[in-house]
Order: sequence, then C-alpha cells, then structure tokens
Amino acid sequence: MNHLLTCRCGEVVLKSRNGITKLRTKIVVFKDGESFVVCKGCGVELPIPISIDSNSLKKSRNPKLFLYNLDLK
Repeated sequence: MNHLLTCRCGEVVLKSRNGITKLRTKIVVFKDGESFVVCKGCGVELPIPISIDSNSLKKSRNPKLFLYNLDLK
C-alpha cells in the first residue's frame, strides 16, 4: 500500500511505495506522547503517526552526550 503525507505548503513529508517508507524532514520531535516532524519547506510542525519504544533505548553513562536531557523512565 502506498502512503503520502504532505505539508500545507505542498512539501512531501512522508511517502511510501513498494514496501519502502521515506520520512523527509529536518528533525523528528517527540513531546507529550506525540510525534511531530518539521517541514523542510516552511518549518511548520506536523503530527505524524510514529512512536519510540523507550524500552529499547540505551541509557548513556554520560548525559552530556545528549543534545536534550530527556527523562525517559
């Protein structure tokens, strides 16, 4: 099945064809249990249907290595 998610400016943010999905964005933002991408065309945040499995994340021994200090429990 093919999927397409576009921004209001017309920029293609997510596309899927033949079992391959591409996410085209500046950055992915996870906040308050929701996921957003920042459009490369206009910079607006768009909600997207993805999530992080926090159980599979590794904890760093040196928290200064992270750009953001996330309190993942």
